[in-house]
Amino acid sequence: MLNTAYYSQFFSAPHTLVNGTSTREISVRETSIRNIFESLKNNTDKLNTRLHQSTKYACQTQKEQSDFLSNRKEAFQLQSAGIKKIRKGQLKSAISLLKEALTLYSFGGGETAYCQRYLGLACSKSKNYNDAVAFYRQALNSGRLSSRNAAFCQRSMGLALSNLNRYEESIEYFEAALKSKELLPAQTPHCERDLGIALFNTEQYDDAQKYLSSALNNLFLSQKSRETCENFIAHMEQEQKQQLDSLLKNFRDLMPQVIVNAKT
Repeated sequence: MLNTAYYSQFFSAPHTLVNGTSTREISVRETSIRNIFESLKNNTDKLNTRLHQSTKYACQTQKEQSDFLSNRKEAFQLQSAGIKKIRKGQLKSAISLLKEALTLYSFGGGETAYCQRYLGLACSKSKNYNDAVAFYRQALNSGRLSSRNAAFCQRSMGLALSNLNRYEESIEYFEAALKSKELLPAQTPHCERDLGIALFNTEQYDDAQKYLSSALNNLFLSQKSRETCENFIAHMEQEQKQQLDSLLKNFRDLMPQVIVNAKT
């Protein structure tokens, strides 16, 4: 028999029995089931929301990836077209194509640096040396160029700076390119020539003659560059001779006075 006195301590409201079970107990069970159902419903709604968000994010990610691959392909095509224009001497078109490619290379990887390198080359060939220096610097600062491309970029940067009469800065880049030992065999003597000329223009004649002579001893040096080196060396030798002659003349002019002073 149900002990109503026992249950009355848990429920303040009066209750009756239905098939041996109190109405209060039925009500409690219904409430409990209702709470469980509401909890399950809430959890299901949360899961559906998260699933929707995950699906939406996955779709966005998939779209971004698709756009990324599409942009990369288009950028590569534009870059290739730009490089061909450089080889044909169509520099204005080349710069336009390469700049458009650069806007699509939004991820800043090695391909971006490679594009910047060719933009520097196109600007340098069109004698826009300030822009050339800017693009070469961006490519070098990225740290994403191969060692050989970096060496090429360093020498090209040196040339652009020399054309701006910034010889002290150009010397640093020529020296870095040579030190890397990554230049192609045909590029090395020409970089030595460039460094020698920059040193000449900063009146570092001994070092200038050393690099110009080294370039002359390299079989890969072109005939035109060979003549340039020989002309600079001849010019330095002529200057040194003139300086020596001037010193000797001054010495001869001073000798009589020295002798007179010595006798007195």
